[in-house]
Amino acid sequence: MTRRSLISENLVKMAVVSPLLELAGFYSRDVQVRDEVPIEISGRDEDTLYRGRIDILVFREKLWVVVIESKHSEFSLNKAMPQGLAYMLASPRVSAELPQDTFGLLTNGSDFRFLKVTHQKKPSYSVSPIFSLVDPRNDLYTVLQILKVITQKILGSSGN
Repeated sequence: MTRRSLISENLVKMAVVSPLLELAGFYSRDVQVRDEVPIEISGRDEDTLYRGRIDILVFREKLWVVVIESKHSEFSLNKAMPQGLAYMLASPRVSAELPQDTFGLLTNGSDFRFLKVTHQKKPSYSVSPIFSLVDPRNDLYTVLQILKVITQKILGSSGN
């Protein structure tokens, strides 16, 4: 790829992610969508503080539902995974006893990967395969369908 064909992180958010969120129903009055949300995460030793910005945060009431990390077009989604998971693990919990899911989406504009963190005593996560627009089957419709399922899940319940 030439330098000229590199698509910035902001263009990925504007041209790819925002229309998908609209089509999936995330811009409803029951859900809030914010961009560039500042976050601080304490390290295990409590003396280390990591600061960052969640590219797009979808939440309902105080419950984080989807954490979206956009990267420039040449960025590997595998390299974005630790950042996305760290942000998702920092999600506020409704109840320490009940499992709670936080979803994530990583994208560089042509590839998409979904993450799911289940918050419980010992958090666990799962990772989807990479869905690609450059694949001959063009996975954009699949990405949209997954986002719609997440929307239905959060609008159909106020818990997990």
